[in-house]
Amino acid sequence: MTGKNMTGNYKKCLRYRRILIIIALAGVAGQFGAFDGYFSIYMLNYFTVLSNIAVIAYFIADVRWMKKDGGKTDTWTVYRPLLKSCITAWIMVTFAVALFVLRMKFDFSSGVGISFIAVHFIVPAMTMADWYIYDKKGIIRGSWPVKWYLGLAAYAVYAMSTARFREDSDFGSAYIYPFLDVDQNGWSSVILMATGLTGAFFLLSYLFILLDTKLSQREEK
Repeated sequence: MTGKNMTGNYKKCLRYRRILIIIALAGVAGQFGAFDGYFSIYMLNYFTVLSNIAVIAYFIADVRWMKKDGGKTDTWTVYRPLLKSCITAWIMVTFAVALFVLRMKFDFSSGVGISFIAVHFIVPAMTMADWYIYDKKGIIRGSWPVKWYLGLAAYAVYAMSTARFREDSDFGSAYIYPFLDVDQNGWSSVILMATGLTGAFFLLSYLFILLDTKLSQREEK
């Protein structure tokens, strides 16, 4: 990528990432109740909110990095690749769990309901599109999914170990997500679900790396 092409892509990318930050901020604010006249700190318990906050923090740092580079080199395309891949993996988990595991329904009757679409669908889609359109391909390593998973495992430990100290969640349980509810489902069911989700995570992660490699090879031709 050189000359005019690189400058054009740089400007489009900068604009795109700023829009992503704004949408994610609005989505997170809505989840906390900002558009419904209240504020719920409890929402910080949800992986959805935490993964969206991670996206916001990353892209703010990324935009600052881009502005510092000024589009003069091609290093602006990916700021801290391992961190970017972690953020992308986590926000896609948010999307996948909401769609395929929880099978949540849309609710347009409140600000929280509308922001649900932003944090579960729009932000994940825009983050994945950002990787596809702007990121340099072929730099994701085969060992990285293990590092991505550490964040998910740490969250699962937190969610399980602090359940007794929380009020009931939106699902009427002290457990943040129903598939983690040991009281309702039993340990065997929770462990089985965790094993299945872990297997799916690693399968999709390595398919993602395979796609990244294929796209890299295509770019080099």
